Amino acid sequence: MTEDQKKIKRYVNAVERKLKVPLKMKVRINADLGTDIHARMEAGQSVDDILEEIGSPKEVADRFNGELGVGTQTEASLMRFLFLFLAILVSVYTAYELVTDMYINEFMDAYLRSPVTIIGGADGPTSVFVAYNSVPKLGNWMISGGFALGCIDVYLYMKRKGRGKTGLVLPLIASVLGIIGAGTWIMGFGDNFQYWEMTWEYNFPAFLMLIELALPLGILILRIKQLKNKDVK
Repeated sequence: MTEDQKKIKRYVNAVERKLKVPLKMKVRINADLGTDIHARMEAGQSVDDILEEIGSPKEVADRFNGELGVGTQTEASLMRFLFLFLAILVSVYTAYELVTDMYINEFMDAYLRSPVTIIGGADGPTSVFVAYNSVPKLGNWMISGGFALGCIDVYLYMKRKGRGKTGLVLPLIASVLGIIGAGTWIMGFGDNFQYWEMTWEYNFPAFLMLIELALPLGILILRIKQLKNKDVK
């Protein structure tokens, strides 16, 4: 076996390993690919030039996989179910937070919202009122709800469902929830912004909120573009 033949064999085998088609189809593709390479060699091209012109084994395999409609389906399915799992996870966590906050409020009402006397300060005993100021969580719940709905719509979008105008309903609701929730959150925590610090503890929650808000808005934009393209066609 010549050096050129070894190069061709290694190349064809590399393409075969990346093909995501049945074995019979792999054999046929490799035979056609080998025939094409040898035909070009007979026309005067060198093996190195031919392989460079055809593309890397991954590029060639991706082209065949794309033309035959295979390979990317499994990856797309995994991505779809990842968004579905994320929607369920966020929904469960939001419900848990809601129940927990309700319990904390009841606990504070029952035990901690009462006058307490402490010793300290230049004036001696000072009476203070211990109050649990319930931070408005409505904004957080709305943002999380919008994010969960956005994840569900990404799942449906990748599954090619809801292509008509009805496909705008879910992302529109998710986006409105996210925007109103963000506004509520900002108003609720507005007094705290003066103490904002450029630290991870302060900025990471805000970064997460931006992601939760961006997802439903992003899928809404994709839905609108999809609808416009359909109208043009």
